[in-house]
Amino acid sequence: MRRILPTLVLAVLIAAACSEAAPAESAATATAQPTAALTPTSAPTATPIPTPVATTEPTPAATAQPTATLTPTSGTSTTGTVVLPPVAEVGSGLPAYSRSEWKHWIDADGDCQDARQEVLVAESTAPVTFTTASECRVATGVWIAPFSGLTVNDPSDLDIDHMIPLKNAHESGAWAWDAAKKEAYANSLDDPDHLIAVTASANRSKGAKGPESWKPAEQSYWCEYAQDWIRIKITWELAVTQEEANALLAMLEECEGGIVVAPTTQPSPVPTPSAGATPIPVPQSNCDPSYPDVCIPPPPPDLDCGEISHRRFKVVPPDPHRFDRDNDGIGCEA
Repeated sequence: MRRILPTLVLAVLIAAACSEAAPAESAATATAQPTAALTPTSAPTATPIPTPVATTEPTPAATAQPTATLTPTSGTSTTGTVVLPPVAEVGSGLPAYSRSEWKHWIDADGDCQDARQEVLVAESTAPVTFTTASECRVATGVWIAPFSGLTVNDPSDLDIDHMIPLKNAHESGAWAWDAAKKEAYANSLDDPDHLIAVTASANRSKGAKGPESWKPAEQSYWCEYAQDWIRIKITWELAVTQEEANALLAMLEECEGGIVVAPTTQPSPVPTPSAGATPIPVPQSNCDPSYPDVCIPPPPPDLDCGEISHRRFKVVPPDPHRFDRDNDGIGCEA
């Protein structure tokens, strides 16, 4: 009993000592944990975004556009430079113009299609049909008449127009040509704008007039018309009158891109008739009986109303030139 009591007392003392030491150790442990010190860091300095400075884009220097001088070939442009033909007034004492001196239409290549038929075939926007298997004469097609913008299906409603009328060419210098050159001019197919298919009424309205007296009703065609006129006159070395030149300049203003007209440097090609030149009389014995009131030679060449001066004359069958389109017995009424 005595041995047990001291042992119990010792155990109690040890336990009490342990209980007092534990909180202190815990506290010590808690205080021993190092506190993470927050090290202040410098806030990033906002880098200013540079404001773009508006700069003026340099304007490219204007470069000279290539000059497109019209040459004696087909084609038109809405920009460039043209050179007018030489300016010369119609001389006095010229030989009288005679339609019969300009033989047409001829079949130059021997394929049975004369120049009129060749133009109809070339200008139809659809395949043409022919009156016979030999394909010598066009029966139907689709043509856009440039003077009026009308669509035509029947070739009998079309005339083949000389861009530069034969009489105008005569007065512009061609009066001095020989028969072969006149025939070549009257039937030329080298330039597709030399001979064009137009409505008969428009061709009669134009007649032998130059642009100073007549312009196509289709104003959008004026730019091309003027350039074609100029190019063909230059090709054939024909002159223009001052009034004609002024009209061409006005028509060129319709070109959208702008046409610059260069000064004419060519000498006038118009020959001066000699003092003794006499008009060449029109033979009155070669008159077709279909036109009893006037003297019109029989074909060839096949004539259009625009190529003769007569109007509203009597026509009887067979009317080889087809002057009486509506079959009322009166030719070239327009």
